[in-house]
Amino acid sequence: MLAREAEMLGQSDTRGDVMLHLLRNRERGLTLDELAERVGVSRNAIRQHITALERDGLVGPVGLRRTGRRPSRAYGLTAEGGERFPRQYDRLALALLEAIHERLGEDAAEAVLEVMVEDLSRPWLPELERLAPDERRARVVEIMNDLGYHATRAEDGQGVKAVNCVFHNVARRNRAVCRFDERLLSRLLGEQVRLTSCMALGDGACVFAGALAGVAPAEGRAQRRP
Repeated sequence: MLAREAEMLGQSDTRGDVMLHLLRNRERGLTLDELAERVGVSRNAIRQHITALERDGLVGPVGLRRTGRRPSRAYGLTAEGGERFPRQYDRLALALLEAIHERLGEDAAEAVLEVMVEDLSRPWLPELERLAPDERRARVVEIMNDLGYHATRAEDGQGVKAVNCVFHNVARRNRAVCRFDERLLSRLLGEQVRLTSCMALGDGACVFAGALAGVAPAEGRAQRRP
């Protein structure tokens, strides 16, 4: 396995090799002996790696395989293990946004964003609408963290600050996803917010402030040069 692939998986070369072979044989899994032969290490070494990967929830038994006198256990990737492999989500999302905009027009693209916001926020709204404003804001920060934003309260205590733009590569070419974030947070918070600082424009974080906060929006600014 290439070292770059192992690094992207966040695993050592050997452990990453094990996961890659399990991915390539996902339908039927591999036994310890089969893994040892493919990876080029001892069966005991493979057992140690499988034990560690099982403990991390990345690998699990998928059945028994007849290999001589007695059946041998076969192992495969769990759903979480499969998610460790990189995918071209950014490229797909950007192509989808551009196709909708070019073929159906800007109004259709904006309507799609609105539907996405409603669908994503719907499960949380009944809970959020029962909370006091300060509690609701704290709960929204938790939800944004569950979605991968690494969010905290902004310095003013009212807005929301995110240091991980989950659409970063897409946002650098299509700001529609930034408007999606604005609308999603507005829906969750129950008040209008706007993006006042944007990582896609070179800022250190994405900051969403209340519409009445008196801070200029990030939309329309030129991207900072590195």
